[in-house]
Amino acid sequence: MNNKIRILIFIVCGILFAALFFHYELSWYESLSVVLPAGYLIYFVTILGKKIAILEVIIMLALLQWLFSAVITYQIFNEYNDLAFLWKTFMNIPAEEYFAFVLPGTLMMIAGLKFPVTWTKTYDHRTLIARAKEHLHERGHIGLWISAIGAAVFFFVPFMPQVMRGAVNFFAQLLYVGLFYILFSKKSKYKGLLLVFVLSITLLNSIMTGMYGELVLWGTLFIIMYLMEYPVSVKRRIGVLFLAVFTILLLQSIKHEYRKETWGPDESRKADFGFFITLMRDRLSDPASLIEVERLFNIAARANQGFLIAQTMSYVPKHEPFAKGETILKSVAAAVTPRLLWPNKPQAGGRDNVSRFLGAPEVSYSYNISPIGEAYVNFGKTGGIVFMFFYGLIFNFFFHQALALCSRYPTIVVWLPLLFVGSLKVEGDLLTTFGSLVKGVMFAFIVFGFSRVILREKI
Repeated sequence: MNNKIRILIFIVCGILFAALFFHYELSWYESLSVVLPAGYLIYFVTILGKKIAILEVIIMLALLQWLFSAVITYQIFNEYNDLAFLWKTFMNIPAEEYFAFVLPGTLMMIAGLKFPVTWTKTYDHRTLIARAKEHLHERGHIGLWISAIGAAVFFFVPFMPQVMRGAVNFFAQLLYVGLFYILFSKKSKYKGLLLVFVLSITLLNSIMTGMYGELVLWGTLFIIMYLMEYPVSVKRRIGVLFLAVFTILLLQSIKHEYRKETWGPDESRKADFGFFITLMRDRLSDPASLIEVERLFNIAARANQGFLIAQTMSYVPKHEPFAKGETILKSVAAAVTPRLLWPNKPQAGGRDNVSRFLGAPEVSYSYNISPIGEAYVNFGKTGGIVFMFFYGLIFNFFFHQALALCSRYPTIVVWLPLLFVGSLKVEGDLLTTFGSLVKGVMFAFIVFGFSRVILREKI
């Protein structure tokens, strides 16, 4: 990033902070919690196409879901708002108490993600992509086979026994890995066809399940990788960003209505493609409906992970003592131990955490206290803030180790989205984020080993 961009970001952030603090009379910590994601968004746009911005996505999502959305809730959808009062989605602790922990905790995680973990050599991401393309010059068939394997198991994941679902899900995600292989291979005649195919079955799966998280996360990762192969101007990057935001708002606006129609009281789910198309057509024919108060409230409530963090801070240690590292150790142990060897190990998804640290009843769907919430329930405010630095440092270290391996295995760079897709879920818990990373590394190691030893193919 050149000095002109740094100056631009500084000026924009300074003006925005002054306007929020002096004119709109927000507190300094709320003003800063709006300025940080705004400034980082500008930075994010400038690096798209220049680096594989996976760690930056983690930062962006944390800033939006832990800080910015919390400010919106405190200022607009608070206890004086009829909808927030009706659905009990307002923050139940004072803003100064919330931001005194979450703001420095978020900054410490960012420091860990940005800390220079290697002192000897840095890896230019475009150079690594060029090496992968050279390796795949005459290996266009590999991507097709990998995607075919992923497509073959994609729709079976929800029907698999819990003990096998995690492993099968990694095989399903080969669908996207194969797409990236094709994207960076010299033979380009399959690129457009495979992209349409992957997008279609991902959308089909989202309609069938009523879950759009995978579509959004993998869509984000695809944009990052696509722009590494086909860099565009800043104006077009901004256009892509606006289109992505509009798509997310569109999906969020129909999600509640669609689930209400297709999810049964017995936890059954059905697909209704006609109803989905009708909802999409209604929204696109009247885009102004996306910003109706009730829909904006639903989007804000869904985006605000701070609601659950605040509930956690209110509940612990008043009703539940600090865990003092217990859940962290269990999550690390569960991440490296197969369920076959530990049948009763904790499950990702947050049910154990919300039952214990929120006093909430167990439900069929997944919601969680987030990594920063888990840091608090284990170590309190000061210890939790310190822990978040090491939390960020872990992913930083693994990311740069993967880049270092590209000198021996050039296509590791193509596997980065699969390795880190779980890390993007800043609304998850340590078992979700770290566990996904560890299992992804193990899975990639097995696939590379099987290919080289059994198939005699350097993928």
